[in-house]
Amino acid sequence: MTRSPRLLLPLCLAMLTGLPACRSGGAAASSDAAPVRRDPRRILPDEVAQARSQNLNSMFDLVLALHSDWINGTSTMTGGHQVTVYLDRARLGGPDQLRTVPLSLVESARYLTPSEAQAEFGLDNLGGAIQIISHHP
Repeated sequence: MTRSPRLLLPLCLAMLTGLPACRSGGAAASSDAAPVRRDPRRILPDEVAQARSQNLNSMFDLVLALHSDWINGTSTMTGGHQVTVYLDRARLGGPDQLRTVPLSLVESARYLTPSEAQAEFGLDNLGGAIQIISHHP
């Protein structure tokens, strides 16, 4: 049995416009919400607060726990150059300097690729950068 193309188009349109309405009720009511995906280039304030509650002490501990590739992967990704660490806009040095930054000072952090770091902090950031943003009372 063949169907007329005239009937199929309105039927398809009706189905397409009705599907989002059906879907929104079921997905919103579900208690199994998908886990929130962590931003691979940022450490957010709630992640810093959670790390403090878990007794992590330094920024090094937090970066190692959430984004170890910021430290460990940089030498292979950037031709052997180390990531540079900044506290706000002040240069601290290499990745070991993360150990000197207590989490009590930290609001958030972000990883900058080598090109982003060079544009923001200067051409001597061949390994990228980790910028730590401190609390500003």
